Amino acid sequence: MKLESLDIIRLPGIHPGFRLDALGPGVNVAVGPNASGKSSLVRALRAALYTQELRQTGVHIEATFVDPQGPLQAHRLGTDLSWSRNGERVEAPPLPDHRFIDCYTLRIEDLLSADHGTEQEIGLRLARELAGGYDLPTLRDDPALALKTTHARSESQALTAAEQELRERRQQQRGLQHDEQRLTDLKAQRQQTQRAAHEADQYERAMDLLGARREHRDLKTRVAALPPGLDRLRGDELQRLAPLQDELRRLEHEQQQARERLEDACQRREAAGLADPELDADRVDDKRPVVRRLLELERGLEQTTRELHAAQATRHQATEELGGTPEAIPALDPATLHSVEQSLGTLRGLQAGIAQREDELASLPPTEDTLPTPDTLRRGRDELLHWLGSPRPTPWTGLRRVAAGIALLAAGGAIGTATLLVHPAFAVLALPVAWGAYIAARPATDNIPREAAKARFRDTGLALPTEWEADAVRERLAHLERELETAEAAVRTAERRARLERELQERRAAREQEQERMKDIAEQVGFDPGCMDASLQRWIHLTANHDRARQAVNTTRAEQERLTAELEATRAPVMAFLTQYAVAPPDSEPSADTLAQHLDRLAARLQTRDTAQREEKAAQRELDRLQADANRTREQIAALYAAAGLENDDESTLRERLRLWPDWQELSEQLGNVRERERERRRHLEDRPDLLEAVEADAAEPLESQLQTLRDQAGERDRLSEEIARIEAAIDRAGHERQLETARARRELARDALTQRLDQALFATAGNFLLDQVEIEHEQAVQPAALRQAREWFRRFTRHHYELQFSPHASARFSARETASGATRSLTELSSGTRMQLLLAVRIAFALEAERGRSALPLILDEALGTADPDRFRAVAESLQALAHEAGRQVFYLTAQPEDARYWQAQESSVEVIDLAARRWGQQALGSHEQLSLPETKAVPAPGSDAPEDYAQRIGGIPLIDPWQDPAGIHLFHLLRDRLDLLQRLLELGVDRLGALESLLQGPADSLLEPPECQTLQARSEAARAWTRAWRQGRGRPVDRAALEASEAVSATFIDAVSDLAKQLNGNGEQLLRELENGTVKRFQSSARERLSEWLTDNGYIDPNTILTETELEHRVIATLKPHHSTPERAIREGQALARALQAGLHPPA
Repeated sequence: MKLESLDIIRLPGIHPGFRLDALGPGVNVAVGPNASGKSSLVRALRAALYTQELRQTGVHIEATFVDPQGPLQAHRLGTDLSWSRNGERVEAPPLPDHRFIDCYTLRIEDLLSADHGTEQEIGLRLARELAGGYDLPTLRDDPALALKTTHARSESQALTAAEQELRERRQQQRGLQHDEQRLTDLKAQRQQTQRAAHEADQYERAMDLLGARREHRDLKTRVAALPPGLDRLRGDELQRLAPLQDELRRLEHEQQQARERLEDACQRREAAGLADPELDADRVDDKRPVVRRLLELERGLEQTTRELHAAQATRHQATEELGGTPEAIPALDPATLHSVEQSLGTLRGLQAGIAQREDELASLPPTEDTLPTPDTLRRGRDELLHWLGSPRPTPWTGLRRVAAGIALLAAGGAIGTATLLVHPAFAVLALPVAWGAYIAARPATDNIPREAAKARFRDTGLALPTEWEADAVRERLAHLERELETAEAAVRTAERRARLERELQERRAAREQEQERMKDIAEQVGFDPGCMDASLQRWIHLTANHDRARQAVNTTRAEQERLTAELEATRAPVMAFLTQYAVAPPDSEPSADTLAQHLDRLAARLQTRDTAQREEKAAQRELDRLQADANRTREQIAALYAAAGLENDDESTLRERLRLWPDWQELSEQLGNVRERERERRRHLEDRPDLLEAVEADAAEPLESQLQTLRDQAGERDRLSEEIARIEAAIDRAGHERQLETARARRELARDALTQRLDQALFATAGNFLLDQVEIEHEQAVQPAALRQAREWFRRFTRHHYELQFSPHASARFSARETASGATRSLTELSSGTRMQLLLAVRIAFALEAERGRSALPLILDEALGTADPDRFRAVAESLQALAHEAGRQVFYLTAQPEDARYWQAQESSVEVIDLAARRWGQQALGSHEQLSLPETKAVPAPGSDAPEDYAQRIGGIPLIDPWQDPAGIHLFHLLRDRLDLLQRLLELGVDRLGALESLLQGPADSLLEPPECQTLQARSEAARAWTRAWRQGRGRPVDRAALEASEAVSATFIDAVSDLAKQLNGNGEQLLRELENGTVKRFQSSARERLSEWLTDNGYIDPNTILTETELEHRVIATLKPHHSTPERAIREGQALARALQAGLHPPA
């Protein structure tokens, strides 16, 4: 909910009223002198929102807000507060609890107070939330619900003290006027010394130019002594020549191998002896079907011959059984004999068929009705095959799921951080992250065919595999195949049994009919048919056998003659083909196997010839390619020598020149640097021809003499500057701390406190009744995110120099940890600016969380940054403007200083500036452009080509490392001597110590630095802490007076003497004990010395471990860096350099 306009019609202290409209939706800066109505704006807005505000005064205020539903009007008249929309009265919007209104209206008096009620309430709320609920019994014990006899006495005394303090502050302000009057004279004197210092700088440049000219002449002489042509070299000629020579040797060797392969292929082609180019594998393969036909004919002829011999034997046997002349055997009536023979044969056939089928039925296995049908088994087999044939989905292991979740969370956190700290447009990147999460969470589409096959298999009713894995499914498939074979066999058996039973019934019926027919024949011939079967039947049978044997001999002989003729006709073309290529067998009637063997030999020779021809062509192509590559390589070698200005293959001269080339390159680089330095100095001295003439004349002594004189004159500049800085600092401190205004504010606070005590008395009676009502209601719990957000705001406000600490059970719950030293400081120990930033972060974060589910209110800062220095002002302004952009929050900043508006507009051009004096009385409160111009920010110099030591001096000097202090205080110069450009960027961000760097790496480092830089900084910060721990090994902490007193082993009688002795020994605990043992401190008892030795050992002042050497310290650093580097070599190089840099930065021994 944003404020669009505010109309103050009647308000105590404001006459006449005034109206503010056209307020910006983001940051609004209201500028006006004292008594211009800034604080009244806060009072009016609070009264327009809550009836609890200004209840005892007659007020008339109208305000227009804008929420997602449109304009919303608030009308406050006296104690009545009503809301309307589009002219119709509506319910009041859901506003945050009135108790936390101070989180939205932030005054400098509140932020300067370390124990303001709002912070206490926020701390109590957070402590309750961390405890898991509310503490209503404690609320009942609140002293505010019971009035004492001394009620409001302290407030009255506080008002008296505040008025006295205000008088004292006014007296101090008058005392500063005298110092201000001295500034003009002091600055004039300093101007004179500055001119002398500038002149000294000119003479120093002249001396530098003179030195550069001398060095220039010397370098030119040394370059001229080197052989010519070195400027045509690049330095890597041998590195480029060596692979070319190796390549040429390789190509020549491969050419020789290609020639050998070519000769071998030619020899094998000629050895094949097949010169006919038309002969190919197809012609040979055309003869193979003929050979196979010959083989079939030979087998048929052999079979026919065997059948002929068998038929002849059968005919001979039948003739013998008939007595040699079967034609002479008497014959019966042919019709009768034929009828008898037919009946007997039919009867015997039926009997044999019946016996055969009865035996076969008895041998069939029993049928199982419980087996699944073959169709069901085939359908189950097909579904298992479909399951195995479907693509297997990529498994999501637990580790991959955790890694994907962490990656998505890290991406979401990075996008959220970038959205908050850089630009809201980064929120668009959440769409691909959400899409990736959806893709990772949804079921894989490539698993659908498998799941469908699995479902169809269940529908068959068959037993499922033990598990749906490939091996288990294959095992079930094999078992299913066996079941299918068993089921199909059972079906065939059942069908065979039914057919046999049907045939058995038919043959039994036919046998009965034939027996009846035999009875009829027996009546006709006059004897029993059984007798006919024993004699006449045999004769009839033998006669029939003889006739059949004679017919079989004739038929078989005719078939033999036909096969012999076809065999000869088929063999002839094959023999002619083999004879054409001299591979025919010597036998005139070879077998089909012999012809097939000779065809195989011809095919093998043909394959040898074709293979040799292909290899011959391939070898020739390879030889041509290698020759072309060798020619190109020779041309490259010749071009390399030509580029170096040498004859081809003059490698000795090339090596000699390359030996001298580094010296020439170094001299050339030095010569270029000297020329550049000489041009730079000449450019600075263009307006000083007298100095240039002295340099040309090589007059060093006059220049040095005059330079010393100027330096002596400029020596007074530092003293004058210190005096001026002291006076200006006092004036600036008085202006920034605004002690007079603070005293006024405290007086107003005392008056308000006295008024509030009156309100407490009025509300005390109704307190218990309201508390009973509160007990049956539950307020919505504030999420712990308020504390996390407050910590993030505080880090951003202080540029990561401090971190917010919260102790729910302490009396002072909020404190700050200094990242540079690791020390925790209470609110009273912080500077005014830092305390303001902490309380500002807590209130804003708590307000954002407390209003969840309620209407958002504008944030109003009433000179809340009045005591902040420019850097802190910018940090808070940047954070609040980020809040206004990212969360759509409306912010009002009220100030009496016109330059504050310039600070806000320097951060964001869209800031709306409101001139309260102009709005109320038509006066202009904003100053001129010069008055509002911002002080220049001291830029961090770029390292350029400076050595690390020179750059350290340019940035104001670097503190040495104290290994006994927290490593958080180590200056980043000691970690980044080889990365001065990165050091400059970190210093520009306000990050100069290891603790601040670690805080930055835990926060928005990814949006300020490149990922490789973040990785390097993280690795080196861990390595610096590892080096500090390793350095302390074997070295006891320095023993001082505080340690001796804490040990309780040194009495008050000896404390001074032992402390002085420890100081003389530089705090060495072991030496101190030896001196005490030797009696250096008279009458110091041995029992006390033993207690002291034990305490010093237990508390780290004496370390029995061996002190690590510098090499061992390097090893510890390398081991810490190794996981952060892709190769061990890089970790070793960086670890050695870092360990040496840290060693060089140590405090010198005392």
